[in-house]
Amino acid sequence: MRESNYHKIFWGLIFNFVNINIGPLDILPNLIGFSLILIGLDGLSSLHSSFQKGKLPALILSLTSITDFFIGKVNFLNGTLPPEAFGLLIYSGFCQLLFLYLIYCLCNGIYFDAENKKADALRESSRIRWKAYLYTSAFTLFYIPFLINLPEAWATLYFAAVIINMIAMLFIIGLVGTARKELIGESEEE
Repeated sequence: MRESNYHKIFWGLIFNFVNINIGPLDILPNLIGFSLILIGLDGLSSLHSSFQKGKLPALILSLTSITDFFIGKVNFLNGTLPPEAFGLLIYSGFCQLLFLYLIYCLCNGIYFDAENKKADALRESSRIRWKAYLYTSAFTLFYIPFLINLPEAWATLYFAAVIINMIAMLFIIGLVGTARKELIGESEEE
């Protein structure tokens, strides 16, 4: 049970992390990723309440990701923003906060699952990786509104922060992969 549900969450995060676009078409749509995460969290929800709490943001993000098919992406780094960009900026911030809460629920659930299985290294890794992702996400979320008024040279700092945030997300994906392998119960190995 654990392994297959962590596996679904792992691949859901991969789908959301990798954005391969051919023109306006996203080859790996976020809708599939969030749906996989939702199914995985549902399967793990009996293990800890954090997994149960993570289902709501996963569901909302699944529904909001449907808009990705209809709303084009706006590049906030190029210095010129169309009038609808301010609404997209708020919408994007809302989705990022929901995703941040989803990652918190996931890391917290892994923390307590690892604690129950006496996997101390994984438990500590979960705590550290969550904090790293939280701090880098908070910085990028805080910085976005200032991109509108700052010179383009400041966009370099934001770009660096986004790269660091992406690395932190890779560590979260790795955490789920490690949990998938380390938290298998005795009855699941047979």
